[in-house]
Amino acid sequence: MSRLEKNILKKSKRRKIRIIFKILFILAMIINLTICVFIIDKSAKDMLGSDAYLLNSFIEDININDIKVNMNEKINEIYKVKDKIIKLYNNSKNKT
Repeated sequence: MSRLEKNILKKSKRRKIRIIFKILFILAMIINLTICVFIIDKSAKDMLGSDAYLLNSFIEDININDIKVNMNEKINEIYKVKDKIIKLYNNSKNKT
């Protein structure tokens, strides 16, 4: 074999090894990420307690109509507070 052929074989082996290392690196990062997510999830459950950390049951209990009614109530409260503030501002402006 000539030097040129040996160099070509070495380069092709290096490329194969680089591709394998890249795939292994990506797999290692995915495993690392999943472990970190599970650790964070467990820590959140421990900090909040089992009763407070009910994300799945909360999502199942959502009713769109209840949300609309709640939003309307909150918007009405905001308008009432806004009107009170405007009245107070106008009253204070008229006194001076």
